[in-house]
Order: sequence, then C-alpha cells, then structure tokens
Amino acid sequence: MSRNFELLQQLNGLPAAHPDPIDLFCFPNSGTVADVAAKVVPAERIPASDMSVALNAEELRLVHRLFLDVKPSPKVVVFSALDAGSGCTYLCARAAELLAERIDGTVCVVDANLRKPSLHRSFDVANSAGLADALLEAGELRSYARQVGQGRLWLVTAGTEVPDAHTLLASTRLAGYIAELRRNFDYVLIDSPAASLYTDSVLLGSMADGVALVMKANVSRRSAASKIVEDFSAARVRVLGAVLNQRTFPVPQAIYSRL
Repeated sequence: MSRNFELLQQLNGLPAAHPDPIDLFCFPNSGTVADVAAKVVPAERIPASDMSVALNAEELRLVHRLFLDVKPSPKVVVFSALDAGSGCTYLCARAAELLAERIDGTVCVVDANLRKPSLHRSFDVANSAGLADALLEAGELRSYARQVGQGRLWLVTAGTEVPDAHTLLASTRLAGYIAELRRNFDYVLIDSPAASLYTDSVLLGSMADGVALVMKANVSRRSAASKIVEDFSAARVRVLGAVLNQRTFPVPQAIYSRL
C-alpha cells in the first residue's frame, strides 16, 4: 500500500475497500495534478513550465495504476465524485484520452450523469442523442457512440434532456447496455453524479469492475467519505482508489515522514 493512500486513511478515516488499493492522486485548483509520485509540493510554488510536466506525468500515472499496470485490468470503471464540483468529469475524460493513446484497442467514455450532463463539453461536441435516448428507445447503445480524438476513443453523451431523465438509470436495459459496451470496447469509463447526493454511482458501480472516487480538497468531509465507502462495500462495489482534487495545501513533512 502506498504512502499516499495510507495518508488518506489516517487523515480522513477511510477504510481500505480493497486489499491493494491504488494511490491517492493529488490535484490542484486547476483540476489537474500538483504532486509527482511521493513528492509533496504546494501548487503555488511550482513554476508553470514544471507544472505542465507534473500534470502530464501524474495523469499518466493515474491511467497506469488504474488500468495498464493492473492484472487483471478492470475493463469498466465508474468515475464518481464525492461532492459536486470536484472535477470528476474532467478526470474521466482525460483518463479516457490517455488510455486510448496507449493501447491498441478501443476506449468508450460514457456520460451517465443524466441529472447534469457535461462530459460532451470536454470533447467540444454537442450533447446529441446518447444514453438517455437508448434507454428510452431500446436501441443498441453502440449506435449512439461517436468517434472523438484519434480514432480509438468513442463517446456516448448523456443524450436528449428529458424531465427526470436520471430515473432511466433504473431501467432493466442499463445492465444490458453496459454488458454490450464491455463486448464492443476494450475499456469503458463512465462519468456519474456525485455520490454524496445520489445513489447513481452505487448502481453503476455494481455493474462495473470498480469505482474511482474523486474528492475535493477542503470540501469533502471525512464522515461523508466514510459513509460512501461503506455504501459501496455494502453493494459489493470495489473501490479502486481515490483522487484528491483541487488541493491547495502541502502535507506537513512531520506527518508525511511517519507514514
């Protein structure tokens, strides 16, 4: 177990949901990464040029630890924020892009946040027909996927916004659609609503290989995080790891050195 994840457990009281969880990845206010490996540096002290290198390095490390360096590799992963505004959608989109650049197969990223869809903005496309339409019309979800990027990456938007569209996730068709995506793509990344507000991520996680939990520094609370981890555990949903996003404070060396 890494020092970073041990720190998350000790400071926030989170139980380990899996015997070998991935690292805690720390991201600054920009919505990207401030720390590289075990080096802990306040984001405001990092020059812009060095920050760019650090961001790319840590984003890539996240992809490796979630997908490429794991045997067996999880094929379907839900990205779930603990709180709204934690940058989960950005991380889900960025992970999908980097993963697609580094494998010979295909990656599909799905916007399952039917309450407040925004994944399409990360790829600068319109939120046209997508998951909601497939659930309403009972068509093949694969037909709603569109190619983005360099050809290995596909996107399924949330789709047509209709009243109470999020209730569509309770449809019996959803499990079939996720199974369909698993058959048609090598990896599937799913963006879901905030876990502290809704139970969508628990439902989606039960159909996936695991969940990556995204927390917001100075906002996400220990009690809320512990409850969500317990909810995932009760539903037999594997928590693959955690990301601490929008971090603005350094970890005191006196604390870090003891981990």
